[in-house]
Amino acid sequence: MRDIGHKMLVVSKWYSKITIKRLAELMSLTIHEAKKYLSKIVVSKAMVAQIDQPIRLVSFQRNNNSNEHLDSWVLNVDNLVHLLEKSFLLGLYKNDFENEKNLQRGSFGDQATEDLRMRDVGHKMLVVSKWYSKIILKRLDELFCLTIQEAMKQLSEIVVSKVVVAKIDQPMRLVSF
Repeated sequence: MRDIGHKMLVVSKWYSKITIKRLAELMSLTIHEAKKYLSKIVVSKAMVAQIDQPIRLVSFQRNNNSNEHLDSWVLNVDNLVHLLEKSFLLGLYKNDFENEKNLQRGSFGDQATEDLRMRDVGHKMLVVSKWYSKIILKRLDELFCLTIQEAMKQLSEIVVSKVVVAKIDQPMRLVSF
């Protein structure tokens, strides 16, 4: 019984639908025995399956383990939080960047600070493109502390450099990655 149960679990991983006749062939059983073992396994909740008797078809379904689903969701949220924390360091160290600009003085310091800020915004855009398929420009403005025009300009530069593939829908003010 355990061997047959294991074989049926393996079949359920490879097939979403299979005829009862083919299932019986794979298990080296009669059609009646295959139905009997399948019924026992389904009743024991080791797998989820339905038998359509008129067309003699078995439909396997994924057994949704809520713990696995929650674990993957928590992992995704943790990864998102980690990436967002990492990408928004510019806001935390803004004073340090300003002090660095004052140390270097002049247009070179201003240009270096602006270049660093734009690289940081570019990195943030890349992170956002990995987590969102669509986002409104106003939300990008909020996330990056930029005007909508600056956000569109920066996004355009990143798209032209082929780092990110995106489309801006101007009337809807929507970005699709």
